[in-house]
Amino acid sequence: MKFICRWLFRLLILTIVLVVTLVLLKDVLLKALVEYRLREQTGLDVQIGRLEMGLLTPTLTLEDLKFYNPAEFGGSLFLDLPELHLEYDRPALAAGRLHLILVRVNLAEVHIVQGKSGQYNVSLLEAKLNPNGGPFIPPLKDRTVAPNTSAGQPTPPPKDRAASPNASTGQPAPPPQSHAVSTFRFEGIDTLNLSLGKVKFTCLPQPERSTEFKLGMNNEVITQVKSTADLNGLVLKILLQKSGWFVHPKPAPAKSPPPPAVEKPGTKPAPTLRGLAAPYK
Repeated sequence: MKFICRWLFRLLILTIVLVVTLVLLKDVLLKALVEYRLREQTGLDVQIGRLEMGLLTPTLTLEDLKFYNPAEFGGSLFLDLPELHLEYDRPALAAGRLHLILVRVNLAEVHIVQGKSGQYNVSLLEAKLNPNGGPFIPPLKDRTVAPNTSAGQPTPPPKDRAASPNASTGQPAPPPQSHAVSTFRFEGIDTLNLSLGKVKFTCLPQPERSTEFKLGMNNEVITQVKSTADLNGLVLKILLQKSGWFVHPKPAPAKSPPPPAVEKPGTKPAPTLRGLAAPYK
């Protein structure tokens, strides 16, 4: 009995030590996992300076996130994110919905490079992320009925077990389980704090065409972002306003009535139509 208690106590101590170690190393392990997944998805070299995920608070913070261009585009810095901070809705995330309460993005630099073959690095990245040319997560679509070429009538959909009624209960059987990976449904961002530094363009075939644009957007607050289309439109509007390309039309001032004519002394007033017609009455 003493032997069993002694070993149970040792296993308990070992379990506590492992849990404490995992808690202390969770950010290091998660940082390595995120770097690996980003490299696998983008094909770019990725470095994360610091990653912190809250245990008691639903927060995720990345610092010094850097993406590097491939060798055919010079191997230079592609994306520099000094800070990416997320505060998410934990109950919604558990239910498969991505609802972000606060997003703070500090994007210092974006480097667009045109390779010697004429291809851009952003085009290569888009092809890597989206090889099918459609959305990253295609929506589920209903089955379409293919026309019957022989009879000219649409062919009825094939009968499967999902549509056949259950013989015991008379109710339709549940649909078969899909092997597709479950995804989160994006439900918007309540508050977005956005800072954008500069955009660089490098043309390797013609270096004289290389240029740089300073955006100068600091801590711009955008609220109620419901989709990526909303975000793109709002960011574009802010950039155009800051660059002076977009100005809200000002209402035209109301026209004031012309001042009355002042009659000079010693002059006759101009005859009116009514006065000219008076002698002919």
